Amino acid sequence: MAKQPSREELAYIQSQMLALQEQMTSLQSLIAQFEAAINNLKAAADSIDAIVRGPEEVVFPLDPGFNTYVRGRPLNNDKFIVHIGLDYYAEADASTVLKIIAKKRSRLERSLQEMQERLAMLASIYEKYRQALAEAAAAAQRRTG
Repeated sequence: MAKQPSREELAYIQSQMLALQEQMTSLQSLIAQFEAAINNLKAAADSIDAIVRGPEEVVFPLDPGFNTYVRGRPLNNDKFIVHIGLDYYAEADASTVLKIIAKKRSRLERSLQEMQERLAMLASIYEKYRQALAEAAAAAQRRTG
């Protein structure tokens, strides 16, 4: 018969579960942020592709919340300004900008994958702790039972 955990061990397991819940919540928030950033990069690449194909008129957002837009025609449909890091921007042709965006997206996707794997690992540990507590509770119930 397996040794039943002491109250101190059970309290420790509960505290570990709380810490795991906090870590998982933080990771879930980061995952959501990375997914949004990846979607933004995809939308940027799609927009560049659409402009390069030569529409007569494009709708440009006027604010970060996308509350207002303006219609306009690009002065040049093969030159774009892209964020290259540390609040620096560069003007480049569409293919260069698309490569920069693809590289950023690839890095974010790798980081996202690592976070998802870490979340799965934490969830697995959490589940083991939960099962240990459930077994201890069932054993206590049988003893008092």
